[in-house]
Amino acid sequence: MTKENHCAFLELPQRVKPRREGMTSFFDYFLPHAEVKNLVEVAAQAIDWAKLIHIGLTTNLPENWLEKKLSLYRAHGIRTYPGGIPYQMALVQDKVEQYFDWLVECGFDGVEIAEDAMSSVMTQEKRGEFIKMAVDRGLEVHTELGKKDPEAPMDLKEAYESIQFDLQCGVSHCVIERSELEPYLALSDVGPLLEFVERIGLENLLFEPGPFGWPHVHRWCFQTFGKKVNLGNITKDEILYVEWSRIGLSRFVNFDYFQ
Repeated sequence: MTKENHCAFLELPQRVKPRREGMTSFFDYFLPHAEVKNLVEVAAQAIDWAKLIHIGLTTNLPENWLEKKLSLYRAHGIRTYPGGIPYQMALVQDKVEQYFDWLVECGFDGVEIAEDAMSSVMTQEKRGEFIKMAVDRGLEVHTELGKKDPEAPMDLKEAYESIQFDLQCGVSHCVIERSELEPYLALSDVGPLLEFVERIGLENLLFEPGPFGWPHVHRWCFQTFGKKVNLGNITKDEILYVEWSRIGLSRFVNFDYFQ
């Protein structure tokens, strides 16, 4: 007789994929296939997207390494996209169209369009052209808001206008970096930020508390935006705790399942 691995008699909140809110994007920094297999064995249901950091920028990977990794994620219902740095390299080298074609050929599901590491900023019109170029190729587009090292807090009016433009161009989610969130962590009144999020729609945003924000930024995101917040750059050691938080079974949400 096969023994159950769980208490089948206990009713747990169900989170069915695919999801538009309450999504978790996994931070994959060249993880070996064996580690990914171990992760998806226990946490595939908790992961909506895998973000492959700096993929395409190294020449020492084994043959078919990327194809096998993307297939592994796909087999477990996890969509994939690269981090924003390869796009920014393609942008400064005027090879964005070639980059998008490469993503499609490889089998990626999406792309991150960002300028967060660059000193210059392209025009809104040009960004819109690239968004539509990616969408026309069947890629789901995530645009990233802000800089990795901002010199001033995010201007919410400018951010709202930028996000609205991107959404109208066909963007799936707009990403807000940890560095843009940190100024708000110490504030007692986050009312303006909450109003900003409400106007845009929580489901249209993805907040990146990681990497390097564990656990305080993650906890703040849950306590500020609720359990349906979309979170990105979540590492393999954080995935399951984030998922427990989404169903009310962690300190991040004060175990509110029992309240």
